Amino acid sequence: MYNEDFGQVITLLPPLAEQTRIAEFLDQKTAQIDQAIAQKERLIDLLNERRQVLIHRAVTRGLDPNVAMKPSGIEWLGDIPAHWEVKKLKYVLRSQGRIGFKGYTTSDLVDKGEGALTLGASHLTWTGELDVSKPVFITWRKYYESPEIMVSKNDILIVQRGSTCGKVSLVREDFGPTTINPSLVLLKQIRGNSEYVYLGIRVAISSLLSLISSTAIPMLSQFQIDNIYIPFPPENEQNPIVDLLSGKNAEIDFALSKVQKQIQKLQELKSTLINSAVTGKIRV
Repeated sequence: MYNEDFGQVITLLPPLAEQTRIAEFLDQKTAQIDQAIAQKERLIDLLNERRQVLIHRAVTRGLDPNVAMKPSGIEWLGDIPAHWEVKKLKYVLRSQGRIGFKGYTTSDLVDKGEGALTLGASHLTWTGELDVSKPVFITWRKYYESPEIMVSKNDILIVQRGSTCGKVSLVREDFGPTTINPSLVLLKQIRGNSEYVYLGIRVAISSLLSLISSTAIPMLSQFQIDNIYIPFPPENEQNPIVDLLSGKNAEIDFALSKVQKQIQKLQELKSTLINSAVTGKIRV
């Protein structure tokens, strides 16, 4: 729009006294709605904190409250069950990245149906999900050039550079032919329960983030990722931990969904109220 366009906009102009009453009315009512929204958003924060506490406790302590404990030797981890191990990731899985000549340029990008899906940092969320609503595809030639970074179900992805460095996601579904861009490290051939290892990495995220260089562009090397420590119980204990957390996460997700719908309704109420007051549809 140009300046002259704004001059053609038609608006309502009630008497000044009415303008003042409408503004005061909306200031009061929208402040009440904003306060209610803020309380709901705080509840979302508390639910997410609750999720992290549950994950941390189960992944580092197990499910038996009476189990004998021992020092893990890792400062952030503290004590763990006496019969558990602490392992570096390189002894639990194989990490791979898209490096050197195997990178690609915009000329390698193609439309859907003409190449393989390529995952990057923007597709990972801080809650561990994969959002492919805005997919990117590269040529089949570039896809088959790097079989070591072909993504499969139950692989784990870590963002290794940029402002979202340290985000972690588990690939929970088969996306078909899929690869990664240079912003990610792919974790494959996982020994043990993939969901548990993913949760172990989530718990270790603060330790992982402390390894990130403080340069202009945050960076986490493949070597640093390989040497992240996670608690590692026997596999017959990993499965029950995952099952318990799956149920707890479903409960929290249901609660979050309800709160988010309440926030949406409050936002709609605010918009409707402003529109009705400014256009004279309600008396103030």
